Amino acid sequence: MNPWSGAARHLEIGQVLDYLEGRLSARALIAVERHLATPCRRCRERLVAAAQLVERMQSDRSVPVPELLHRIALESFGAVGELRSPGQSISWLARLVFDSATSPSPAFARHAIGEARRLRFELGGDTLECEFEPEGAGLVTLRGCLKAPDALLHTLELATGEERRVAHPAGDGLFAIVAVPAGPLEITLAGPDGTWRLPVIEI
Repeated sequence: MNPWSGAARHLEIGQVLDYLEGRLSARALIAVERHLATPCRRCRERLVAAAQLVERMQSDRSVPVPELLHRIALESFGAVGELRSPGQSISWLARLVFDSATSPSPAFARHAIGEARRLRFELGGDTLECEFEPEGAGLVTLRGCLKAPDALLHTLELATGEERRVAHPAGDGLFAIVAVPAGPLEITLAGPDGTWRLPVIEI
């Protein structure tokens, strides 16, 4: 039987992990998102638990650095005369290019993503995609993808109130932060060349 047929079927853990790590085909992705948009509490709780597990595994694992990224990291130091002083830093403001809260979407797309809010930012030549999904009790889950050749060398920091959370994108750029208190969110993305700051996001 086709595991993707029927919106009433519960998601298997393998399907949830493939969804979190971006391994689904376009058709399978639509099927999973349609199911998550239903009132199926069991699968939504399974998704949150799996996201927490993936986040812990990503923070614990040691990933070999590809030769290209290793060379880029070494070159970022430059010659001695080009080094910046310890107190000097470079930062840029990311540009918002898409917000599902203000951009009209087809009816089937709104049904598929449910209450999730999607945003896309331009970071020079790179792109940061974020999805904020309400999880109840004033909490949201942030899932995203940094589309950059050196994604592994970046650190994303999210601040809301006095709470700060950190995520390290995997080699494919994917990351997730669960159980984030809703409210004004400040996000920064630090990389080898400097720090990108996102406009404050009201969730």
